Amino acid sequence: MDSTGITQFQRYCKDNNIDITITRLYALSEMRTGEQYHITTDQEEALIAAFEAGYFNEPREVTLKDIAQEMEITRQSLAARLRRGYRNLIANTLLHETE
Repeated sequence: MDSTGITQFQRYCKDNNIDITITRLYALSEMRTGEQYHITTDQEEALIAAFEAGYFNEPREVTLKDIAQEMEITRQSLAARLRRGYRNLIANTLLHETE
């Protein structure tokens, strides 16, 4: 989307009483990687593996040890990657930090 498209979008929102604030713009290609959230490839891989394995489900369907074995890393390494990944996701989504 170019600046004309952004202006038209903002005008549409204003005309339709839609309150918005644009804080960042990303190319679609950036949205397909962890780059926009400032997570590393290892963190992204760990988060996706844990999600797909059911680690975040209630009740959990798998343990960190199970996922770590599948990824061929230690449980401690996986836990650290997940913590750093959570931190970066929260900092760059929920807190809306800007660079």
